[in-house]
Amino acid sequence: MEVSGAPILVQSIAQKDAKSVVPQQYIQLPEHRPIKPANETANDHKIPMIDLAGDRNSNLLRDEIARACTDWGAFHVINHGVPIMLLDEIKKVGSFFFENLPMAERLRYACDSNSPASEGYGSRMLVATDDAVLDWRDYFDHHTFPVSRRLPSRWPHSPSNYREVVEEYSKQMKLLAQKILGLISASLGLPSLFIEDAMGELYQNITISYYPSCPQPELTLGLQSHSDMGFITLLIQDNVAGLQASKDDEWVTVEPLSHAILVILGDQTEIITNGMYKSCQHRAITNANKPRLSVATFHDPAKTTIVTPAFKPHRLIPNSSARRQLTPMFWSEEVINKDRRGSLFVCLDGSIIAMASSLSPSDHLTSVSLPSDPGDPVVPIHIVTHASQLPPEFLEPSPDKKLVVGFDCEGVDLCRNGTLCVMQLAFPDAIYLVDAIEGGKTLVEACKPALESSYITKVIHDCKRDSEALYFQFNIKLNNVFDTQIAYTLIEEQEGGTKVPDDYISFVGLLADPRYCGISYVEKQEVRVLLRQDPNFWKYRPLSELMVRAATDDVRFLLCIYNKMVVKMNEKSLWYLAVRGALYCRCFCITDNDYADWPPLPLIPESLVTDNNAPEEEVLSVVDVPPGKMGVVIGRKGSSILAIKESCNAEIFIGGDKGPPDKVFVIGPVKQVRKAEAILRGRMLEIY
Repeated sequence: MEVSGAPILVQSIAQKDAKSVVPQQYIQLPEHRPIKPANETANDHKIPMIDLAGDRNSNLLRDEIARACTDWGAFHVINHGVPIMLLDEIKKVGSFFFENLPMAERLRYACDSNSPASEGYGSRMLVATDDAVLDWRDYFDHHTFPVSRRLPSRWPHSPSNYREVVEEYSKQMKLLAQKILGLISASLGLPSLFIEDAMGELYQNITISYYPSCPQPELTLGLQSHSDMGFITLLIQDNVAGLQASKDDEWVTVEPLSHAILVILGDQTEIITNGMYKSCQHRAITNANKPRLSVATFHDPAKTTIVTPAFKPHRLIPNSSARRQLTPMFWSEEVINKDRRGSLFVCLDGSIIAMASSLSPSDHLTSVSLPSDPGDPVVPIHIVTHASQLPPEFLEPSPDKKLVVGFDCEGVDLCRNGTLCVMQLAFPDAIYLVDAIEGGKTLVEACKPALESSYITKVIHDCKRDSEALYFQFNIKLNNVFDTQIAYTLIEEQEGGTKVPDDYISFVGLLADPRYCGISYVEKQEVRVLLRQDPNFWKYRPLSELMVRAATDDVRFLLCIYNKMVVKMNEKSLWYLAVRGALYCRCFCITDNDYADWPPLPLIPESLVTDNNAPEEEVLSVVDVPPGKMGVVIGRKGSSILAIKESCNAEIFIGGDKGPPDKVFVIGPVKQVRKAEAILRGRMLEIY
């Protein structure tokens, strides 16, 4: 709002003292001054550019938005749907007001110094004291939504189309803001209307800013460093550089791009994402040669809205040294004032609502984009270090309350000789990360009844090594699994009649399949690279953001996939899945007792026995290979094993580097397994 007294417009000062010095009140403190004038600024960083064309892959689009929101808090959009002519017109009518109307005419629309609203012509928005350092900027602020806030009589009459252009521009910006908020929600795995619904009634202001040329640009700022208070700002600028965004503690000049629209995330977006996406700290610098014009459209929540983080604090900042949840914020001009020195909100009671950007950086905090499925609900994530933190119905399996949970394990060299570090459990209403390092053997063994229970279905992708680690490290015999890797193969065979190997589909490939998720999981490769660089990645404590994200993302879609797969499978396929899941669980768990302590395999249902197309009994066979001869059995690049698999309707696995190194495991129908055994033994005889 304007302070009381006659308005002082920067443009009149600039015209009067064009070759003189700027008044003292506009001179910034040394630490806030720009290092170089705008026309000398150079930087290799560039704000991301995102194409909103309708024919783009939605997964790639969401990934790009997630990356831009995480890294910058800002991005340009093109093919945005706003008429190019309208972008030109709003700048044209704005320039006409500042450069063609006489000062006396402009002052007819000056801000009301006695009103808290800032609508109209002024230069001291949000300046509350007479001794504050001022911006080298004049502006015209319009209240545009809700429509009840509009006072068109306060808008210029000249040029004649001014009001018409502002009204149409307001409507187009609102539509674009709603579209972008939907994409931001989707990029987080939230329903597309999540953020828009959280806003309540949308409040929109359009501010046309005019930055006169300045005789001493090295001492002034057109707009001091700040982040916007609302959800998002949509900004266009003329061809004069001046806007700067903060990136890695450096100021990066935002290149003016013809007909692109700059999206700037505000503080409410940072709050609702609990710091996953950051509000963009930005400022405007001046220059000595040319004036500059920009049009910013602010989209804020309703004044009575309480903006609450959508995620729990440990979802984003699991490191105990920085674990903090951003406080829900009551959005009201009467109770909150923005501290322009940084991303802080100061309430009337003196408390400070800290933004995530104010947290101390941690070596273990890494920002990654979130794979998203707009249909999935957002659920809390619990880091478990004691069994009491797990649901009682999981710890005490019962036939009266059968459960289906997503399941996975992470560890260092996950196998019999490695270290199991985390077990992930995905329930419909929450995800639990069982910390085997912090909770120790006692915690993992508390899960044994559930992991061995036939009353709890464990949905997992490729259970073999997880089962091996559980068996040899904790004496847990993983039972009753729904292995999505096997299920995928059975569905392909059932629907298309083509037999594909049980290990045909990777987890990343399964997520990408539009029949089940249609999600691009590019972050998986990032974790794989880190694991190659540091095999002890999963041992570090406290769990970092990336560790929590990676562990969570490996299970958060499993129940969704399960629900889509199980309805596709007929009774025969479901029986095959149950049997193969049981055989795969014990595959690498060979001991001297020949699996005698494991649960019996599922029997063939009577309804299938009477069928002329009854399934064949399936078995697991373990073939010993003489020491040092495994390479010859496998063949060059696996050629021998592949040839045997092609000639037999059976799956063949080897222990490899993780072991056991001297055994081949064969799973399939009895006749096909015996055939594979004979070929393998014949191959070994040839070796001798």
